[in-house]
Amino acid sequence: MRPDAEWVLMYRLGLSRQRIAALVRAEPATVGYHLVIARHQDPGLEPAYRAAAAAKAGPNGPCPDGGDHRLDDG
Repeated sequence: MRPDAEWVLMYRLGLSRQRIAALVRAEPATVGYHLVIARHQDPGLEPAYRAAAAAKAGPNGPCPDGGDHRLDDG
């Protein structure tokens, strides 16, 4: 199975699983499933996500999109 390329790009740019799900009107578990596959296929995806999420958070605290930036597989 190939993960949804758009969802993977959004994740790489720092959007949380919950935020992606809300934007595309999909279940968070479905988005999470795709992201688990993508992380297994691309070991650089998680570091890219963490860097982008940290850049979005900036010095003033958590990400303004209200996302949960924990690693979760589902």
